Amino acid sequence: MTASAASSGKPEKVITITQSQLSTIKTQLRDEIEQLSEMLRSLRTANNKFVDSKLSLTSITSETAGEKAMVPITQSLFVPGTIGDNKTVLCDIGCRIFVRKTVPDAVEYFNRKITFLHTQISAVEKIVQQKAQDLQRLENLKLQQVPADKPE
Repeated sequence: MTASAASSGKPEKVITITQSQLSTIKTQLRDEIEQLSEMLRSLRTANNKFVDSKLSLTSITSETAGEKAMVPITQSLFVPGTIGDNKTVLCDIGCRIFVRKTVPDAVEYFNRKITFLHTQISAVEKIVQQKAQDLQRLENLKLQQVPADKPE
């Protein structure tokens, strides 16, 4: 019994696996970590877009009516335009659906989205850390010499 098993009062289970099984488990963990890391990158990108959108709202003041602006049509195509109404904005709420909101309502919408994304990012980061610790434990595992898969 190990010290941790002795302190909990429960016997520790000993399992035997082959090197190929261990290798498979490590590969699966690495794949999961990579997928979760990609998810984190996507969440952070979305968060940055909401932060940028919120910051751009701060530039809208009563003096901006009638000013020239570049309006994004796609990620790489902008057309010249003029700010007409500086009291309301169109917010993309997903699936290219736009809703007209007042500037303070739009700021509140972006704050909610940013808060939600921070929560999601924290949750995924914890999962990635746990998976990375699991992988590290597997890599540091001192296995008893178990013969590799032997043909019988």
